[in-house]
Amino acid sequence: MNHQTRTVFRFIPALLLAGCMAAFNPAQAAISSTAPAKATHLKEAATARAKQQSRKRSAGFNADAVSAIKEVEQAASLLQEKKYDAAVKKLESADGKLEIAMASNPDLKLIPVAEDVISHDLMTNPETVKQEVTSISEELMAGNVQDARVQLDRLRSDLITRDVYLPVETYPAAIKQAVKQLTAKQYQQAADTLDTAMDSLVEEIQVQPLPVILAHDAIQDAQTNRTSDREQAMWDLDFAHEQMLTAKRLGYFYGDTKDYKSVVQHIEKLREAMGGKSEVDQLFTKAKQDIGKLIGKFSTAHPSPHSTTAGK
Repeated sequence: MNHQTRTVFRFIPALLLAGCMAAFNPAQAAISSTAPAKATHLKEAATARAKQQSRKRSAGFNADAVSAIKEVEQAASLLQEKKYDAAVKKLESADGKLEIAMASNPDLKLIPVAEDVISHDLMTNPETVKQEVTSISEELMAGNVQDARVQLDRLRSDLITRDVYLPVETYPAAIKQAVKQLTAKQYQQAADTLDTAMDSLVEEIQVQPLPVILAHDAIQDAQTNRTSDREQAMWDLDFAHEQMLTAKRLGYFYGDTKDYKSVVQHIEKLREAMGGKSEVDQLFTKAKQDIGKLIGKFSTAHPSPHSTTAGK
């Protein structure tokens, strides 16, 4: 998998019976009480923007496909209760809705049916991350793997966008097969078929480092503030620099630090050139372009059934 893109595909159980995505249940990362109000505002704005974009994508969900998934889950429950006739009716209804969903776009291989955004909003600084990494290394060297695992799980600051798709090539066929099996009174086989179908929904995960997004927004604010509030603009640039270093120490760039170094150089040049208007404008433009490109590397995702790996 491309380390920059950080997109993960895997098969998951159906999650839509209650009408919403299942929770990630991430550890709630505390925001430092000493963090400036501006830093907290940037974080909240970035998270809100990601969720708004996610809601816009959800407007394109196929209502028939979503409804069909719910009915399949209900049919599975009815089978457990040995209400076979009711289960058949639910599956026949689901099959009809899937036919409509597929007819609306015959070339579509994956139908988007659900989305969610989770934030791990750890507000930290490079020195704290360095100390934590050193502590984890010491725990590992001492053989305290589980303690190290707990500490390591806290060292994340990112926005996770999670999308679920219905695979057109396998899901509808499984529903038809389950109906045939129920009609033939092959109840256990039908239950197994439905389990397989519900486990075949495809999950796509994108991970975007929150510090990089915050650095981007801080550079944007610095450009806005540079004439009206130079002190604030300098703080914005300092904050952007700190966030980039934080992202690096959290390991989001792995061994590829070329883009990271480029952005940091832009920030340093901006600080030096705050007095020259034309040069500053050019530097701001270039800095935003480069960090936007860096964010894009984490954001790019092209769902494909051939990109998945099986497993629950």
